Amino acid sequence: MNKTFSVLLVASLLSINPIYSQQYTEGDTDSPSKFSKNIQDYLVISKQVNQSHKGSIYKNEDFFPGSLLSNNTILVQDIFLRYNVFQDEFQYKGTINTSDENIESIKKMPGLFIKVQDQIYTYKISEDNSFRSGYYNILAEGASVDLYKKYGKKIIEGSKSINRMTADQASRMIDDNTLYVVNSQGNFIELANSSRMRLNTLVENSKSTNLKQYVKSNRLKLKNEEDLIKAIEFLNSQS
Repeated sequence: MNKTFSVLLVASLLSINPIYSQQYTEGDTDSPSKFSKNIQDYLVISKQVNQSHKGSIYKNEDFFPGSLLSNNTILVQDIFLRYNVFQDEFQYKGTINTSDENIESIKKMPGLFIKVQDQIYTYKISEDNSFRSGYYNILAEGASVDLYKKYGKKIIEGSKSINRMTADQASRMIDDNTLYVVNSQGNFIELANSSRMRLNTLVENSKSTNLKQYVKSNRLKLKNEEDLIKAIEFLNSQS
């Protein structure tokens, strides 16, 4: 999709999964010249969350090795990050032993790619509110369609017991993730949960005439994320 951000250059340095060995683009990015390589230029004070419910606000409670990337360039590496899904922010540590007090977070900047372990995230802004602005996990990209994952959390309110035989139910936080196909026009299309509806969405937005046969021949179940990525890769190989 008119990609200008290439991960080919940094793949060997950062051991990025082969699925990312392709070009990326950000039509609404800041000029690459505006990016520095000083981590302090990318930090803001992290939001405080008073958690009174069960469950985690994080994708993972632990910090993992990470890097900041932009336009063929490794901006910052050898840092530690974790994704606060509820607040939609990446929290930063300079070393794994840094105290959890006064944690800082990465600024939300279009054009800045965040790598945590083997996953890459990009920050997208919706100018017309056609999709949710925020961080998206890039699962696959190519000339025809992209596949993004939006991690989310939602709170299930607790309830008081109605009798002595049952206990009160505490409020809890659960995962609420969503997959999106992004077509060649840059439109975000939310994917339903069923394999059949996902297949129809992919065909409609890629104009593919042989995807259905490919899915059938390879016995792909598009409810399965790995199989869905294979279907996306097939579509992009046909472009």
